[in-house]
Parts: sequence; structure tokens; C-alpha cells
Amino acid sequence: MKTELTPAQIVKRGHLGINLPVVLLVTSIVSLGSYMQWPWIAYVLGGSLVGLFTWSKLIENWRDWAVNNGVSPKELLEIAQKGRVDMFAREPFQKIVLKDKK
Repeated sequence: MKTELTPAQIVKRGHLGINLPVVLLVTSIVSLGSYMQWPWIAYVLGGSLVGLFTWSKLIENWRDWAVNNGVSPKELLEIAQKGRVDMFAREPFQKIVLKDKK
């Protein structure tokens, strides 16, 4: 028997599965670039781009996981906004987040 997910569980999974890995990845790239004495723009820009790409893939997985566990897309959008998990879960990005996958 499946138990219903609480908003706190959804947010916790989002922070641990999305934000924590992205922060660690960006910090690692910036630290490595600094240690290797690359030009600062290279490691800051590189870390940001890699972090954004990784975040976009992980947020999709998190959304799919939540919807597959019975959370409606509109409810997920509200939870993501309140829990500060999804930085694009507000206007004008809501139309992208709520789009139907085909």
C-alpha cells in the first residue's frame, strides 16, 4: 500500500537530490579551477554552465518522480515555489513547467 507523499517529503527529496549535488558539483569545479590556476572566468563560467545543465536534468527527474507518485503538476508547482526547490516554478516559466509531455 502506497502512502501519500507530504509536501515536506517532496521538498526534502528535491533539495537532497537536486540542489545538494549541483552545489557540490559547482563548488568542486570552481575549487579545481582555482587550484589549477585557470583564468577565473573559465572556472566560474564552466561551473555555472555545468551546474545549470545538471540542475535541469535533475529537476526533470524530480518532477517525474513526484508526478508518478501521485502529486498533481499544479500541486507540485506550488510545493516547488514554497520549498524553493525549483527556481523556474514562477511566472513566466510556469507554462514550461506545466506543459504536457507527449
